[in-house]
Amino acid sequence: MFLKTFGRSPNLIDHQSFNEKLQIYKLIYRDTSLVKIVDKSLVRDCVSSKIGDEFLVPTLGIYRSFESIPFDIFPEQFILKATHGSGWNLLCLDKHTFDFSNTEFLIDK
Repeated sequence: MFLKTFGRSPNLIDHQSFNEKLQIYKLIYRDTSLVKIVDKSLVRDCVSSKIGDEFLVPTLGIYRSFESIPFDIFPEQFILKATHGSGWNLLCLDKHTFDFSNTEFLIDK
């Protein structure tokens, strides 16, 4: 991915740029506590215990599959967010015109 983005391989021996240092970090550094930080669900628990729930956006639920999501109890507008990655957010401005079939494809792929 680095090669595709920057047009060259990262210099892992004499790393100079911030992006090269990130590559080293990803390859070598293994801290199990990072799992709690990158999972949106787990980090919510951490924030809640440290500073309280009032700083968190309300969560309707956490689901493992599209079929388990009870859309009928959702409000007219909502956001679906994956806990495992970035940029997997689906915005629903009107539940009556929302493309649920495409949403199922995106969630379960």
